[in-house]
Amino acid sequence: MTIIIFLLALSFFAFCAFLLSQSVFYGWIILLAVNLYNFTFGLTQYNIGGIHLDPLDVVMIALLCAGITRTLPRLKERNTPRLLALGFTLLMILSIARGMLDHGVISAANESRAYAGSLAAVLYFLTAKLDTTSIRRFLAAYLCYGGALTVVALLAYAGLDVGAIAWAHHAQGAELGIDGRYLPSDAALAIAICFILALGTTGCWPRLRGAGKWLSPIFLGMAVFLRHRTIWVALAFGIATLAMLDKRSFRRLIPMLVLSVFVIVAITAISGESRHDTTEQFAESAENEGTFMWRVNSWKALLLDKDQTLSTVMFGKSVGSGYWRYDIGSGGYIDVAPHSEYVTYYLRVGILGLMFFLWYLLRTVRVMWMAARDNSNVFVPPAAIWAAMLVVILIYNITYFAPQDAYAIFALTNAFIASTAMASGEHISLDRNLTISMEEI
Repeated sequence: MTIIIFLLALSFFAFCAFLLSQSVFYGWIILLAVNLYNFTFGLTQYNIGGIHLDPLDVVMIALLCAGITRTLPRLKERNTPRLLALGFTLLMILSIARGMLDHGVISAANESRAYAGSLAAVLYFLTAKLDTTSIRRFLAAYLCYGGALTVVALLAYAGLDVGAIAWAHHAQGAELGIDGRYLPSDAALAIAICFILALGTTGCWPRLRGAGKWLSPIFLGMAVFLRHRTIWVALAFGIATLAMLDKRSFRRLIPMLVLSVFVIVAITAISGESRHDTTEQFAESAENEGTFMWRVNSWKALLLDKDQTLSTVMFGKSVGSGYWRYDIGSGGYIDVAPHSEYVTYYLRVGILGLMFFLWYLLRTVRVMWMAARDNSNVFVPPAAIWAAMLVVILIYNITYFAPQDAYAIFALTNAFIASTAMASGEHISLDRNLTISMEEI
């Protein structure tokens, strides 16, 4: 009977993966929906043969399977982002395989869950064929996702059992640790991205031109009120990017900054916090350097580990080897993943893998940056909006591990660039001296 149930479940999973391989948009919607449920109520993990899995992991595995079937027929296409992504993917697969041999299948598989988002993005979302109409659908879905997260945060501040406490499964001391941040940082990142995206409603959805005047300050106010310092820094870099690339969007932003203050006041009223308490918490978040210094000390300990060899520097340590280092605060050794995507990938795929990963990310930003400087009108929303969103994610990755939707945004951006280049002819002109040809894309 158990075998029959297993075969039925496997058949259903294969059928779902097949459906996902037929439409990237379906995969996008399912990913956002499961993430929304996770940030609202939390997902339960199940121990299956020693491997810890939750519904989001199952979705990511399905996207990986669908991505493989979509990528294989496209391997002969000349596509620089795909080549960079495949180089990174092969090194990650090698690290996972080494980990299974060195530390066992269970240890390697449990750690591999963290890398499913980046791998699914380059194998699945990078294969999307996106014209202006389809990219609007993807971005409209993301705005709805950000709006739903904002509602969840408001409900959490109003006292309902949703948000970060539910996400943390009501662990002992969770409310004290959350300290007024009623959505985790990954959800706050999505809201911050939606703030910048809402600024592009004029070019993306002309009929919603007026909505952007209200959506942007609401998203900005909530992103700031959630009190994640990394989000504040990432937003500052995103706004600076807009100031350099798109004066018109930046001028629209200034009054929205003022409106966001009123949004923060309104959220304070909903949460029942006094103005004095809110001010103190904001000051504490701004001045507390303890968590950042803890991260820096952890990075130093991991990067300067005496066990590092030429092989680990070039190709990283195998997946499942752990992140053991001496912690000054506790006075003992701990095994906790570094709070930095770049450090994590260096430790697992070495300088070579990190080079592929950063080249893939930075090249995407560069294309949109140059298109914005050239006032190119081939992208919707404007290239400056894309560049600002990507910069926000890049900065966030310094002290956190990006969520699955952030990886997908980079992949969808590359897919949109490639599709736009094919639709517009032989190349996209970025400035007088630089063009991105179809072969390069």
